[in-house]
Amino acid sequence: MHREPESDLQRQLDALRRDHPPKTLEVEGVVWRYTAVGAGSEGLMLFPGAVGGGEVFFALVPLLASRYRLIMITLPVLSGLEQLMRGLEAILESEAVDRVAMLGSSFGGMVVQAFLFRHPERTTKVVLSATAPPRLGRADENERWQWVYRVIPMPLLRALLRLVLRLTFKGVTVERDFWRWYYFGVIAELTRADLECRYRLALDFDRGYPEPPDLSDWSGEMLVVQGERDQMIKQEIRDLMQRTYPGARYARIEGAGHGPYLERPTEWMAAVTRFLAPSPPP
Repeated sequence: MHREPESDLQRQLDALRRDHPPKTLEVEGVVWRYTAVGAGSEGLMLFPGAVGGGEVFFALVPLLASRYRLIMITLPVLSGLEQLMRGLEAILESEAVDRVAMLGSSFGGMVVQAFLFRHPERTTKVVLSATAPPRLGRADENERWQWVYRVIPMPLLRALLRLVLRLTFKGVTVERDFWRWYYFGVIAELTRADLECRYRLALDFDRGYPEPPDLSDWSGEMLVVQGERDQMIKQEIRDLMQRTYPGARYARIEGAGHGPYLERPTEWMAAVTRFLAPSPPP
């Protein structure tokens, strides 16, 4: 794919890839790829939406690397949620990380919630951005749509994903050319197995937690970030989030839709970094 003229974000991404090449770890015959960077004693796992890997949050590295060991994971093709959890546990063990903060956007928010439900004692802070809690109704809807990903030719599926991204990019005013280049490159590498895996994980999440576990004794903290104009996270889902996580803090990003990290990066990163690495009192 044609590479857009170099930008500040592109220089940051190139430096991350050059100075911190991806690691690999084989777990149960599956090869995981991830980037680990930072000198902090606590881990911070990063999970994007359904398209892309954890490196999409590379702009957080200079802001958080002194406090956290950032672990940016690209999900492999997995059999289901249980295998996903065992893979994450193995990566944390390999990185000698006991307690971890987690950030998940959209689809990645499901991964983060599943880990929190399974390991609240290991989870210190959680950021859920543009995402929703488990819902049985969504599982039924996703299952009805699974046939689409099984029969439609991949070139057409990639074209549909590019169309969805073009709609998202209408709200992106900062470094639009870079993000278009980045995400279109990611889509070009997606396989049918990748897409089916993500649907399978979403189904497992929704059906595995018809009632989210009781987190009233959890000692950690949660931040929920929502775009003011997010058409995918309707008001009923926002209400459900508040009922599911009554103790969470909330950050509303004005003017943002489903991609606040891309659409309003300054406001999004300010809210996230204030939560994950608050400045000490004067």
